[in-house]
Amino acid sequence: MSIVMDDYCKEIDESVKKTLERIKKEKESQVKQDVYPLSLLREKIREIASSLYGQNIVSAIDLSVPPPEIQSDFAIGAFSLSKQLKKSPSLISAELAQAINSAGLKDIQKAVATGPYINIFVERNKFYSDILQYANSMGDEYGRTFANKGKTVVIDYSSPNIAKPLGVGHLRSTIIGQALGNIYEWTGFSVVRDNHLGDWGTQFGELIYAYKKWSDGDIKEDHIRKLKDLYVRFHNELKENPDLKQEARKIFKELENGNEELFSLWKKFRDWSIEGFNRVYSRLGVKFDLYIGESYFAPHTPDIIRECLEKNLAKNEEGSQVVFVEENEGLPSFILRKEDGASLYITRDLSAVKFRVEKFAPSSILYVVGSEQALSFKQMFSLARKLGYLPENVKAEHIEFGMVLSNNKKMSTRHGTIVELEEVMGKAVERAAELLREGNKEITENEIKELSEIIGIGAVIYNDLRQSREKNISFDWEKSIKLEAGSCAYLQYAYVRIKSILSKLKNTDAVCEQYKFEHPKEFDLAKKVLLFPSIIKQAQENNALHILCIYLEELAQQFNSFYADVQVINTLDHSLLASRTALIKATALVIEKGLKLMEIKTPYKM
Repeated sequence: MSIVMDDYCKEIDESVKKTLERIKKEKESQVKQDVYPLSLLREKIREIASSLYGQNIVSAIDLSVPPPEIQSDFAIGAFSLSKQLKKSPSLISAELAQAINSAGLKDIQKAVATGPYINIFVERNKFYSDILQYANSMGDEYGRTFANKGKTVVIDYSSPNIAKPLGVGHLRSTIIGQALGNIYEWTGFSVVRDNHLGDWGTQFGELIYAYKKWSDGDIKEDHIRKLKDLYVRFHNELKENPDLKQEARKIFKELENGNEELFSLWKKFRDWSIEGFNRVYSRLGVKFDLYIGESYFAPHTPDIIRECLEKNLAKNEEGSQVVFVEENEGLPSFILRKEDGASLYITRDLSAVKFRVEKFAPSSILYVVGSEQALSFKQMFSLARKLGYLPENVKAEHIEFGMVLSNNKKMSTRHGTIVELEEVMGKAVERAAELLREGNKEITENEIKELSEIIGIGAVIYNDLRQSREKNISFDWEKSIKLEAGSCAYLQYAYVRIKSILSKLKNTDAVCEQYKFEHPKEFDLAKKVLLFPSIIKQAQENNALHILCIYLEELAQQFNSFYADVQVINTLDHSLLASRTALIKATALVIEKGLKLMEIKTPYKM
């Protein structure tokens, strides 16, 4: 191994070591249990149900908020219990309601069976006080649960190709992966954030050819954009001279065989690229533990192919070096090695999954990659299971998402049609600055500069995450910087409004032994705040950030409705004033934390 290659591998090994040390410390410190009022109530009802039916039926009991026309505070559906116990859901609801009422729980006023549902009416005064006590005492930790403590998840996201700017098409993987990592952490997982760079393949033969042929050999600034221009030029020249493709393949083959000069040049491209990516990532609040690209796994692919052949999981094509896996389990056949002996994406992915399982012992591996790769992941997961690289106790999931289209077409670097992510972010910030100037004549330019970054970048992130990830998004400048209702700015404004109210109150840190309320909208808002930990867990379990977005929008709407009908600032009763202050503080806390989980900041004014 050359000195350059050796240093490269040591760099990767060091990042893995630091990540493992962090995970070890996290697991040693995870000793807490969930103590939220809703969690405690759920556990008490589960204990009653288990005693009633003589078996552990924890997973079949959950509390939900009924629709507005139902007057109860919470509801339990008996359908899961019915399947498990093989009894009528209506009979189960009647039995369980009676058992709950007989238990004499302090938190529950009564339980009423209504068909297949059990409607739960809580002791509202006690429950309301408990909600505010927990929310305000936990502060920034409110919403964290420990259901998944001791588990590790590896999340593969962003994964751009080096030597190209981050395009708007990379936005989805990057921000979905980052936010998923945050909510997985918030439910107790230790998270390994891995940026699996596209840094290997024939395209780097093309780029090296272009760099040697048409650059001055020393790109001193704006590295990544100039490399992109060289790549585009190669493909333009290729139209007139198809032989260039073979030249590029030869160069890549030399690179793959360990040519030190070519490897040094490739490493330069990689370092320049990561430097450019990090400039964009920092604005989005995105961080990674690892930058382990395909190049790290490529040297191990011959061993993997050999193992596939020895276990009769793959075959040699007669008269060539092609190795392929036959059609199996309803999946079409696919190639593991090309005729020229070069490895492929799927072979390197097999090496990566083997590495991840051996190094991090994860319970789950998430691949946040576009839906067009769905078949490839099914093929890779199937073969990895048969090889033993992916044990049955490790869950592998393709977190797929739709494409970002421009004029209903997929964007392409080689054709020069990519919209750069920095350009999108810049336009969003500019638009936010315009709106700030229009809405507040007294705002200073320094404030506009700071606030427009928060509002504009928040709009870019939220506009994507609030939509179901499975759908394609047609890229639209106006839509990407939308700041009206239903947008990030709507939530940011609700937060700023609450902070403005609190600034006009005295002693906002006053704590009551027993918080109280007078208006039903106070209890309804507190109950919405109560749901925050459950919403995070639901979003994590479904790998769906839009669940969190919908909840936050509903919370903001509920606050606005509450504030329209309930006086806060001029409340004369000191205990009631302290209670209302605690309620809106908890609401602001949840909005702030919910946005923070998506890497969106909250402004101090709008």
